[in-house]
Amino acid sequence: MMHRTASPMHSLRFSGAIMTCCLAVGCATASPPTPLVPAASPAPSSSAVTDSAPSEDPAGVECKLYCEAPRMIPRVAPEPDYTQREIDNANGVLASMSDDLLGCYKKRLRVSPGAHAAITVDILVGSDGHVRNVDTTGGAVLGAVTMACIVHRIDKGVFEPPHGGGTIHVQVPFTLRVAADDEQT
Repeated sequence: MMHRTASPMHSLRFSGAIMTCCLAVGCATASPPTPLVPAASPAPSSSAVTDSAPSEDPAGVECKLYCEAPRMIPRVAPEPDYTQREIDNANGVLASMSDDLLGCYKKRLRVSPGAHAAITVDILVGSDGHVRNVDTTGGAVLGAVTMACIVHRIDKGVFEPPHGGGTIHVQVPFTLRVAADDEQT
């Protein structure tokens, strides 16, 4: 049971507005974990009820609050996972470049047969799917000509445009080395 005490300023005649205020404040109050309505009492059809008639003094009005079980409003289904779709697309585009990237590396092997490198390539894909910028980290052993060849090939790549516009940042670490005789390529 919840009791509300009105200030002396509200000593006017009890009106529907004050009754509404009493009930609204009662509903805004945190509910205890136990039900407000005893199990034996039938639940009223409305969410708030007063059990005494309006009186001249609102401070003497007893208010009760009956809260029914909450209902969840179904949410709109989330959009598909575009990140996974973009990852799959990037993997496909980079796989299509594999022969060209290996061609850049094989040119270096003709000059330096022991050359190998771990490289990280940062690709910025624009809203139209075209590559805007390519930065590399590592690969100094491969030399400037080989790195320029790799960057040039990646720069020609075309990705699926990002969902909703904007840009996509793709970071790809990879290693270039001569495969051992027993390794599958």
